[in-house]
Amino acid sequence: MVKDYKVAAFSAGIVMVLLFGLSYIMMKIALRSMEPLLIVFCRYLLAVIVLHVIYFFMKNKEKIRPEDRIKIILVGLLEPGLFFIFDAYGLKYTTAIRASILLATIPVMTSLLAVPILKEKLTWMKLVTTAGSIIGVYLVVKSQEPPAAGANYLLGDIFIFLACIAASFYTVFARKLSFKYSFFTITRMQSIIAVILFLPLAGAEALITGIRQPQINSVLAVIYLGVFSSALGYMLLNYTIAALSAANSSIFANLIPAVTMILSVLILNEFVGVSKVFGLIIVTAFVILLSWYERNVRTYKKK
Repeated sequence: MVKDYKVAAFSAGIVMVLLFGLSYIMMKIALRSMEPLLIVFCRYLLAVIVLHVIYFFMKNKEKIRPEDRIKIILVGLLEPGLFFIFDAYGLKYTTAIRASILLATIPVMTSLLAVPILKEKLTWMKLVTTAGSIIGVYLVVKSQEPPAAGANYLLGDIFIFLACIAASFYTVFARKLSFKYSFFTITRMQSIIAVILFLPLAGAEALITGIRQPQINSVLAVIYLGVFSSALGYMLLNYTIAALSAANSSIFANLIPAVTMILSVLILNEFVGVSKVFGLIIVTAFVILLSWYERNVRTYKKK
């Protein structure tokens, strides 16, 4: 019985990796005929619908306590707010492969931010993994790309880097909320905040840039992002964390850039290059090293 439970958890983790890995490709497809902020608004509007249908049938409905409402709004403004603003514009100018590798450094950034904000100890391992991740990111940013219409790889990488910072702050500030509320509740509230936030932003964007006639592929990509990535993907993430613990489930997150790289080549015909492969290997290795070290140190201290 326990074995079947673990098999189901690992299966959910694998599906989650595929869903999140494919989300970068779907975002690039959506951007072909839709503006970034409109895509994010539509994505989270669909997510809100799906999550609230699930919420309607749930027996135990969590309510946000009055003293936590401001905190929920603040973390929602960080992610999906600032994170997806930078992420969407980053993917508009750079490749899905570059974006996924740069975003893989979020755990390292989070560990550094936890030092001044959560008063966690600055360890030698955090410094080593940060230095190693910087080397990996340097290889990715400096990698040569074939010329493409509308591409500005450096600008796109800067936007993705800002998205990493927003996600890192979100992770640090949301850590305490995760002890009070389920990941489903936090995700549902984030989706509501995203819809409220991105409705006027998407409207302002439309006034400035105009509204393009969306292609069917872009519409299908947005549906995928809303239903399968924002809703189903995060529910699978929640399930793997509950079944395997946050530490063990983080192994799956480390696989997402590799999946994105493979799918980007197969679907988008993006150029890989040796430099990006080495950058991916270095970043992933140091993120896994940090995760392994912190998990073992915390386990040792508890004993």
